[in-house]
Amino acid sequence: TMTVTLPHSTFSRLFILSQTSSAHNATQFESIAAMGSSQEHSDAVILGFLPGPMAGQAILDIMTGSHNPSAKLPITYPLHEDAAGSPYMHAVSDQCTEDTGGPLPHYNYIQCGVQWPFGHGLSYTEFKYHDLQVTPDQIHHEWQKDDGKIDVSVTVTNTGSIAGHETVMAFSFDDHRSTTPEYKRLRGFEKVFLEPAESKDVVISIPVSDLRFVGPHDDSHYIYESLTFKIGIGAGTDCRVAPIDGSVQPCSGPISLTVDNDYVGACESACSIWNESGCMKMMGLDSKSCRKQCTSIHDDESLQMNNDGWGYNYVQCLENVVWSNNFRADTSQCWKMTTFCRNIMITPGMDELGHGNTPGAFADFGGGGGVAAIVVLVMALIAGALSTFAIITALRGGFSKKLTRFQTAEFTRVATEAYEDQVVL
Repeated sequence: TMTVTLPHSTFSRLFILSQTSSAHNATQFESIAAMGSSQEHSDAVILGFLPGPMAGQAILDIMTGSHNPSAKLPITYPLHEDAAGSPYMHAVSDQCTEDTGGPLPHYNYIQCGVQWPFGHGLSYTEFKYHDLQVTPDQIHHEWQKDDGKIDVSVTVTNTGSIAGHETVMAFSFDDHRSTTPEYKRLRGFEKVFLEPAESKDVVISIPVSDLRFVGPHDDSHYIYESLTFKIGIGAGTDCRVAPIDGSVQPCSGPISLTVDNDYVGACESACSIWNESGCMKMMGLDSKSCRKQCTSIHDDESLQMNNDGWGYNYVQCLENVVWSNNFRADTSQCWKMTTFCRNIMITPGMDELGHGNTPGAFADFGGGGGVAAIVVLVMALIAGALSTFAIITALRGGFSKKLTRFQTAEFTRVATEAYEDQVVL
């Protein structure tokens, strides 16, 4: 580290923090303590990380103003030398405490402090954001369809006297959902170059599918859910807290995402894999009937709360079968989906725990299903009898082929000759 004083520079006092070796990844974080009061009395800090052999020239260009810096931090720089800190997309429930000095419990919950936030970066000029618009502000997810995108547009103006680049970043702030949301999440960014006093309209497109998140019942699949969120522009923007100085932040109004009342994430995943396999038609299914069979289990109030239709265990089994190298997307491979995995054609109304409607073949013995049940029962009895006969016969040696006396003698003679040959050698 080193401190440089530049009387004629925009940043007259620079503090250069760099790492020359990757032997210890925490070096740059631990250097915060070494900075001491130098950081407090510096106008800017150059963070070099591992700058390489041309670092001297690059830093010189920044210091002398021949290059206007535009980099943004790809991490959250911690305030304390614990080499961890709090990442920018931490859970909204992650908080720190401060001592109030008053009666018990004499502390308050506050947002954890950081040295510099994710996306922070200085420039020799300044940029302002205005006219933020988000379209559409109401999105509805349709079953197994491409929901398109959200367009975030904002006007960026270079209010300084020097040309420069600015990285425009769009963050989302989820209001609520079934799993704890992140405090904020980067959704897209664009980098633009602006001359002094120049303005440009920047559009950042966010696929609606990016708004999915890992659901509460499975940690390996993304789901949709009805929720409300806001879009904020800039690393320092916090759409959850109003600025103390009363300034207006570049934050959008509430944006809503809705799903159908019968939406079940596991059902959409399962039916998507069936459709991908090319076996739907052969099994007498289509997207509509597949959805109805699976989601009807979710609506069964007699089952456990928040069941997931056929369940994620079934989804994972289908994925292992269909996504394996040995599976071909043709009808010759469809038997694997009902043999290696649960056969939903026989138990369409049961959840992954075996609860739900009894299969039609066993529903009753009085109607049409009774005939099928009798046939199944007879076949089961026959199979059981054959299995019992086979086991008893095998135990008694009935399936062993007895050797004749000649065969036994012949075998003994060959073995003896082989032994004699070994002795002679």
